[in-house]
Amino acid sequence: MLLNGGELDGARVLGRKTVELMSSNQIASLTPRPAGAPAGFGFGVQVGVAAADTAAGLYSPGQFGWGGAAGTHVIIDPRERLFALLLIQHSPGSEDGIQQKFSNIVYQALASP
Repeated sequence: MLLNGGELDGARVLGRKTVELMSSNQIASLTPRPAGAPAGFGFGVQVGVAAADTAAGLYSPGQFGWGGAAGTHVIIDPRERLFALLLIQHSPGSEDGIQQKFSNIVYQALASP
């Protein structure tokens, strides 16, 4: 539904503008950000990738999602029409960089246009 701008199976669940606001940075004034932190947060999702972070992983502009405390991770990428979900229970969730490794593998698997 979020990938499709608020529609699911042809039914409108959320307004297009609602999804746009959810996936836009709502905390731009809270800078500087800690190293490794997402570029910002929308309403219920982390959004954006700072240029300095691109060396650590593969991303698309406009990507948003969330990473859970025990390692769960979701990527929603409208540009690539991609939704990826990692469901694990590992504490601490990012100790071995599993979320970043997952993201990199997902993007590496995309076929060339």
